Amino acid sequence: INKMLNEELEKDISDEDYDKIFTFLKENNGGIHPMMAAAATKNAIDNYEWWKEMCNKYDFPRPRPLIVRNPYEWTGETINNYLKYMEHVLLEIEDFFQGDFFTMARYIFQERPLADNFEASFIDVVSPECRGRIACSMQSSLVIRISDLAITICHRTCYEGLLGGKYILDETGNKIIDIQPLNVGQYIDAKTFRTDLAVGCSNCWNRHSCLHGCLGAQREYSGDLYVPIMSICKLEQTITDFMMDYYINTGLLDIAISNNFIKPDSPYYHLKERTIKRHERIGQNFNNNCGRN
Repeated sequence: INKMLNEELEKDISDEDYDKIFTFLKENNGGIHPMMAAAATKNAIDNYEWWKEMCNKYDFPRPRPLIVRNPYEWTGETINNYLKYMEHVLLEIEDFFQGDFFTMARYIFQERPLADNFEASFIDVVSPECRGRIACSMQSSLVIRISDLAITICHRTCYEGLLGGKYILDETGNKIIDIQPLNVGQYIDAKTFRTDLAVGCSNCWNRHSCLHGCLGAQREYSGDLYVPIMSICKLEQTITDFMMDYYINTGLLDIAISNNFIKPDSPYYHLKERTIKRHERIGQNFNNNCGRN
């Protein structure tokens, strides 16, 4: 669904057509997983509100727009647009907690809002589920290309030379009888790859906070699955800086630390120190503003 992204594609699609799509998904146990391309960030807030309305209407969980990690597209303008969307969601969460920053801090830092009403990839900056792993589901999922039953790393790496194998059918075409191994080593490498071993990641200050790049996008960009795209690194670093500013300015991080909502070895301590030094360098002081309007 290219809602709010491609007006030319969408011009002949009515609200009734969208209702049919959501009805079909609901009746067939389908899921909703919006993606946010850089080109869509100018309409990100309207897009998010539309998805919320439709998901509420058809009793789907709150949408979690996942960033499309393509090269060239994430520039200063599109990153700033995304930050405005992030601020919109954060203010929505503040309204939900009605100024109760203690409960909000516990929700974010201790309960960790995974698969919750406010499931957003940027809320929990230091996600233990993603540390050292690729943030999407490709390392925990079996992906099969239906057309030929090829076993692929993920939907975006369905290239010859990257297929792990293929299922073999019997003569009736109705029963799997064997597996043809293909690029098994490459397949295992991708499924077990640790992001802290990627070029440039092992000594990056953001390595424990970064959701990392898309293997398919990286392969299409450089020919290598594991070499990060610098514009995506900039995007992820900017998101971390934005969230750390927010946590410190609102006092949420201090609440979490003083109430042991985060562990003593958490990267949050390093990120807090780095954030304060960054502000000192630019001569900007923090203004704790819990319960702000």
